[in-house]
Amino acid sequence: MENSKLIDVKSVYEEFQSETSSVIIDVRSPEEYNGGHIEKSISLPLEQVESGIEGAVPDKDTQIYMFCRSGGRSSMAQTILADKGYTNVKNIIGGILEWKDQNLPLV
Repeated sequence: MENSKLIDVKSVYEEFQSETSSVIIDVRSPEEYNGGHIEKSISLPLEQVESGIEGAVPDKDTQIYMFCRSGGRSSMAQTILADKGYTNVKNIIGGILEWKDQNLPLV
């Protein structure tokens, strides 16, 4: 995966401290999501990404940040979105584990 398709957790956190039209999508299971997630993130489990993304984010040019536990599932979801024509999708490096390691807040 090319580096332009990755973003670090602190950059995402800083962007979401102000108004933004960007979207964070959590592709973990509902149980994982309910156990703690990034504020303002949308729960869209990996197995629902292909069928549910257009309802969640209709504009294919929206900046989308994907994350999961460590980066594997969100990388797969990123490929699905690219195949569906989404043009501005980045994978959050290290996923929720890195978010926690950086002591960033969860809800």
